Amino acid sequence: MAMESAATNNKTEDEKPYEADTAAVEDVPDINKLLLPEGVLPVTVRGFSLTYSNLALNAWIKQTSPVCAACSVAGAFNAVVGRGRHDEGAHSQASVLDVLRGIVEDQVTKAEESLRRLLLVPSVKPAVEIVEERLRMAGRGLGGKKSV
Repeated sequence: MAMESAATNNKTEDEKPYEADTAAVEDVPDINKLLLPEGVLPVTVRGFSLTYSNLALNAWIKQTSPVCAACSVAGAFNAVVGRGRHDEGAHSQASVLDVLRGIVEDQVTKAEESLRRLLLVPSVKPAVEIVEERLRMAGRGLGGKKSV
């Protein structure tokens, strides 16, 4: 299916697999195959109903790296404002990541400023470098994952 999501063989620079959407195209080539069992209306059941939104399907953003939050926000925003993923002004994985990156950078700056005031120092950079070096020696990083 075009919108099936599963861990794929995508890899980062260090060859660790990461989750992303399948290599299938974003646009749904056969809506019946996507939505209906066996691709046709079921005739062997007593009842069947189906509701779907072309707007939501067309607003969906393919996840090309492990950033499902950005793709979810982009797709939801596009659907709410009535934009398809290919429309002018539609949000993408990259555009939402830029916003999220800015938010996190602001949070880091505020935390550093707060720490600087608490330590009564002009800069926390030397302290951060010491912590990073000790984490590196332990095979760790500030994010909590093993360093690459």
